[in-house]
Amino acid sequence: FPTYSYVKDKLKERGQPDFVCSMGAGLIAGVLSAAPTTPMDVVKTRLQNPNAPPGGLVQTVKNMYIKEGAGSFFVGVGPRVGRVAPYLALSLTGYETLKGLGVYMEANKPIQKMLGTYEEPIKGRR
Repeated sequence: FPTYSYVKDKLKERGQPDFVCSMGAGLIAGVLSAAPTTPMDVVKTRLQNPNAPPGGLVQTVKNMYIKEGAGSFFVGVGPRVGRVAPYLALSLTGYETLKGLGVYMEANKPIQKMLGTYEEPIKGRR
């Protein structure tokens, strides 16, 4: 979330609309979260394979590096980023939108007014 917050603030400073700020920041945060964690995901997937050779985590990592090279840890990074980044962008944009809707609803009480159940607060009381 620090990346999301930082990028969103920078986009706002440049005068971008809220939707663009949220969506753009979510995409960038998604890329920066999915790409570096891909090696761990690849190793986890290898360990979950029922046909995996015995030996556990250390042996799996060692075998991957020796037999397939460092690139084997980044197999599937493109599809993973392509799945995670848009998901995060949509999730965070949805969250921001609903948060804004909640603030509006609390401040304006449109449903209560529409139903005729809204009463103006008495001044001096909370």
